[in-house]
Amino acid sequence: MLICEGYMDVISLHDKNIKTAVAPLGTSLTDSHLMLSWKYVNKPTLMFDGDTSGLKASFKSAIMSLPYLTPSKLLQFVILPNEYDPDTYINEFSFNEFAKYLKNPLSIIDFIFEESSKSIDLKKPDNKIIFDNYIDDLVDNIKDTKIKYFYKNEFKSLFFKKLKSFSKKKETIKISPKKISLKEKEILSFLAAYLNHSILRNEIYSTLINCDLLNKNQVNFLNFIQKSELVDLDINNIDTNNFPKSVFEIYEKTRDNGIFQLFPYVNKDYDTADAINEIKESINNLNTRLSNLKKINKSLNDIETNSSSLSWEELKNITFNIHYNEDL
Repeated sequence: MLICEGYMDVISLHDKNIKTAVAPLGTSLTDSHLMLSWKYVNKPTLMFDGDTSGLKASFKSAIMSLPYLTPSKLLQFVILPNEYDPDTYINEFSFNEFAKYLKNPLSIIDFIFEESSKSIDLKKPDNKIIFDNYIDDLVDNIKDTKIKYFYKNEFKSLFFKKLKSFSKKKETIKISPKKISLKEKEILSFLAAYLNHSILRNEIYSTLINCDLLNKNQVNFLNFIQKSELVDLDINNIDTNNFPKSVFEIYEKTRDNGIFQLFPYVNKDYDTADAINEIKESINNLNTRLSNLKKINKSLNDIETNSSSLSWEELKNITFNIHYNEDL
């Protein structure tokens, strides 16, 4: 059983032959909902939206479930990328990509630990004590003795493993390559389609230049091709040796195989009429979604840099309020 946030998610999943999805019609999952779900499956999967409110609701549900867990009543979680719910993710990418999330759910222990530990700086000695005490308080709410024993050991194991990782980072500092977000990959797909479909370049160029999606370097990239003799050349005949560094860097990114797999319209042999329709639709959808998000969050930059995460105070308040109300 897959517990989603809204009825549109359930309808979309049902259309894809996932007929075990349900929704509490909002993020207010209750203990009654959980009890009902356990009548049908031993380990329902909770998948709320990938924004901050969805993440907060997922965390609240995880904490709320602790007293009710037994070896035959468990819970697991799927966390979608920020800005996405099941319906929008499937529509913008593919069901196969969505299925990858379903196949790799997080256990309730991993989910609680991951969200709570990233909200506090565990490099500080006092915070280590505070967090260790927080784990003990969480485990105390588990009533089943077997669950309590194994979950406490697992929490502590994850805790000490994270502490050890800090010391390893001190020994060897490695700069990890920056991950490309799904939004960036989609924008790169438009640029890749511009390169691969020479017959559509003028139309794609006009659409992209008039949208509000590209950064300065990406606009310069388009202008470099469009305003030179390169605009009429097939992609295989374009000599990149004389490309400026910034133009070549974007060109290299558009060659990523992952983009070709996620967005089939990028491929040269894709029907041009279908390609331009899908590209325009994707551009409009992405532009509209980001515009709406700007209004809601006041700044798109806040969404990208402050990805869906909860503060330490929010986590403590969620934990305290749930179990305080249970005691009343």
